[in-house]
Amino acid sequence: MLRQTRAKWLALATALLVALMAAVFAALRNAPRAPERAPASAPGSDAGRRAFEHLGCTMCHSIGGVGNPASRLDGVGKRLDRGELRAWTTGTGIAAERLPAGISRRKAAARDDPQLEALLDYLERSKQ
Repeated sequence: MLRQTRAKWLALATALLVALMAAVFAALRNAPRAPERAPASAPGSDAGRRAFEHLGCTMCHSIGGVGNPASRLDGVGKRLDRGELRAWTTGTGIAAERLPAGISRRKAAARDDPQLEALLDYLERSKQ
């Protein structure tokens, strides 16, 4: 009888520990981040920001706290040149090899969009 009681208490303590760890992990993972400043100082930034939203980039990415924080693009202009930005934005070149087919098809719509150049300017200026 004592062994069964001890086993029940151990099971309860383990369950509580797992629940506590899950709650702490969720709180840390979903903690609000301080919004970063969007690259808005240069002329045409508004057009680029509108293109970022119009082309659906905010579904997967964010810049300056605008969009999905899971994949932040702050500073992307420092890491990639304009050609690389174009490839990743339109799903061509090296990006086509690395992206899932569904994402590449979605990005293909941006290839002929008149707002593409404004978007590329906006991404290029994101160097923070």
